[in-house]
Amino acid sequence: MAMGKNSGRKAGSFRLRRLRERLENESVEDDARLYSQVLMRDPRMWLAVLESPQKKQREFALSQLREIYQEEIEYDTDANPKEMKSSREALRSR
Repeated sequence: MAMGKNSGRKAGSFRLRRLRERLENESVEDDARLYSQVLMRDPRMWLAVLESPQKKQREFALSQLREIYQEEIEYDTDANPKEMKSSREALRSR
């Protein structure tokens, strides 16, 4: 699934606006649940986790990104830090 730079931003902006609107009418307990649901489907969160020094966390983040985008994503969780940074930047530009 190819996404342009702006389509990801628009979707993120829409999610945040929808989240803010729902939060105005929800309890604190519901707030935490809602935040977690939104973040679990936000690729920006998983891209940040790809920066983890722990390989298992990077692998889990990669699996979440594959699920979100519904496609195979090329990313070497064993690569050197410079290569991983380059790969993350390519993913962010989707």
